[in-house]
Amino acid sequence: HYTNSPPQQWSEQFAVCCEAMCEHLNPDVLHLDSFDRERVWWPGKAKRVAVTMHGTAWGAWLTDVNLMIIGARNGDAPSFPEAPLRQVAAEAGALRNANTVIGISRWEYRILRDHYRLPQAKLVYNPIAQYFFIDNLQTEIGPELEVKRRPKERTYFLCPSISQGVKRGFDAATRAGAKAGVPVWCPTGVPRDKMPAEYDKAIALLLPTAFAQGYDLSVAEARARGVPAILGATGSYL
Repeated sequence: HYTNSPPQQWSEQFAVCCEAMCEHLNPDVLHLDSFDRERVWWPGKAKRVAVTMHGTAWGAWLTDVNLMIIGARNGDAPSFPEAPLRQVAAEAGALRNANTVIGISRWEYRILRDHYRLPQAKLVYNPIAQYFFIDNLQTEIGPELEVKRRPKERTYFLCPSISQGVKRGFDAATRAGAKAGVPVWCPTGVPRDKMPAEYDKAIALLLPTAFAQGYDLSVAEARARGVPAILGATGSYL
C-alpha cells in the first residue's frame, strides 16, 4: 500500500517497488493480494517470509471464465480465455521460496495445496473485528434500564462492494432487489466500527460476484451478525 505505484493496479512499477521494499525491510509476513500476471516477482533474499495469498492467476482465469459465461447469457459471443499455465507455473515457482503460504479461505488453500503443489500452504481464515459478533453486541442502557437491541424491522438488501464493475455484480444485485421489491443499499464512507448497525438493518447480504478468488470480509461480518448471505456460486463462496 505504500509503494510508489498506481493504487489497485498491477504494474511493472509496483513489482519493482515492492521487491525493493521487501529486500530493505526483510519482513516476517508479506500481505500479497496477487502477482502481476505479466511479471511474477519474488524477493529472493526474504525466503523466510510468510505470504498471505488473496488471489492467483488460476483464480483470475476462472473469473474470466465466469465473465465469458455471463456474456454468453447476455447474447455476446466471447472467446474462451486462454488458461494461464505460464503464470501459474511462475507463481508456484516463486511461492516455493516462501516459508509459509497462507490461504484465507478453503478455496484459496486448496488451490495452493493441490494446484500449486505447495506443501507449506496453510489455512488461516480472514479475520474480522470482535465487535461484529452478536455475543459482543453493545447494548444501550437507558434511564429505565431498558436494553435497546437490534431493530426488529429490516428494510433493505445490503450490497457490500461496487468495485471492479461487472465482476462484483452490483447491477445484478440491483435487479434482484427490484424483482423482490426490496431496495438495495451499498454503503460508502461508513466507518468500519459503525457497520454492525448497517448489517442489523439488512434483510440479507447480496454478493452476486463473478470474482473467483479472495474472500469478501463482508460475508463473514454479515454472518457474525446473523444476517443471511446470498452469494455468487464461485470461488471461495462455493
